[in-house]
Amino acid sequence: MIVRIRRKKLHWERGAAFKYLYMTVMFWMMCASVNLSFTWRVPTAFSYALAIIVCIGMLYFEKAPRSRDGIILEGLLIVLCIYLLVVSPFSVGRLWGPAMTLVGVMSILRLPEPDKRRFLDFITNGIVLILCFSLFGWALYLGGVHLPHTGVVDVGDNFHYLYNYYLFTVSQKAASSGVFPRFSSVFLEPGQLAAPCAILLFAGGDRLAVWKRIVLIVAILLSFSLVGIAVLLGGYGLKLLLSGKHRFLKIIGFLAVLIPLGISIYAAADESNPIYSRIFMRLEYDEDKGISGNNRTTEEFDQRFEQMMHSNSKWFGIARSIGRYDNLVSNTSGYKKFIVFYGLIGLILLWAFHLYLLKLDWCPASFILFVVLLVLFIPRSMLLSPLWEFPAVLGFRLLGAEARRAGSQEPVKKRQIRFRFKKAAPLYVEGNEN
Repeated sequence: MIVRIRRKKLHWERGAAFKYLYMTVMFWMMCASVNLSFTWRVPTAFSYALAIIVCIGMLYFEKAPRSRDGIILEGLLIVLCIYLLVVSPFSVGRLWGPAMTLVGVMSILRLPEPDKRRFLDFITNGIVLILCFSLFGWALYLGGVHLPHTGVVDVGDNFHYLYNYYLFTVSQKAASSGVFPRFSSVFLEPGQLAAPCAILLFAGGDRLAVWKRIVLIVAILLSFSLVGIAVLLGGYGLKLLLSGKHRFLKIIGFLAVLIPLGISIYAAADESNPIYSRIFMRLEYDEDKGISGNNRTTEEFDQRFEQMMHSNSKWFGIARSIGRYDNLVSNTSGYKKFIVFYGLIGLILLWAFHLYLLKLDWCPASFILFVVLLVLFIPRSMLLSPLWEFPAVLGFRLLGAEARRAGSQEPVKKRQIRFRFKKAAPLYVEGNEN
């Protein structure tokens, strides 16, 4: 009996060690997928390959779904990833993304709920820890402290040229402009920082610790990302609107604070004010763009997009005829770029998977997370990036499970109570007196 207990304990320790290895390798790969500065010296292909191997190991140990919904969800994922591989030009570099999405999301879906919670906490804690160090270095930088840094680093995408201060990065353009710089931590740009912070903020739900929530919100605000701040305010406004008690009073109080603050900042019209120059000036009307901050695509790209939408190429995209850093798509982002690469069929398959995920885990918090992803996707089509997709999938699964658990434990309302009186059974049945 003692031998059996020891063997069982040893097996559990091995399983726990492998799961921590899985979470560590996956988190490193997620950071490498968006080129965080501390991952620059490690080849991205190596990070992807190591993560794929670990995910395959996790898939070997975790059971395949037996429910109809689980099989359909994985089927939609498989169809999406195969489609992305088929429409893309064949090369080793093009294989990493769809392969990582397939085995990564599938391994996450098969994790037990406690392990899903640990993995989401691991990702959140890692990002928050990075942000804490970055915010400390950023405060010293703004205070005029001379910090060690590298020269201008060319990331290799013909667009991002950065000074690496090790704790954070500053673009060459922002450093020479003399304007109050936007916070980007160790990300390539502020917008790429704000989006995953917003996803983690709403994926964590009410269980997310207050101090972690504050760090994520501060990072979004200091990034001065227009879409990041819009998602932050809109997400919390939607949360108040969907809350149970006194929802309208909460909304009125929220707007009573937000509207006067916005009017006072806009009325000042001071370009030295970073909030006005970074947010309000980008919302001003523009005849060509709609708003002046709508700078995700070039004029050449917009013309090519309109031509493609009037041809048969709109269904499957033109990824085979353009490169990742082609001049046509260089310095562009957003849903239009995704359609140009993968077509309307790819767009439908992408959101079919997430809509079915929302259906399985329907609750107000999951709906808010879905809206956040949808809004973020419009200006920045990076939903399939592991740092976006993995926390989002974990968030859907956990928020839905928590809602179902809370619903099953909800006390019965008085109006639902029914008293039914049945005729008592006889003490003796005829013929069975003994």
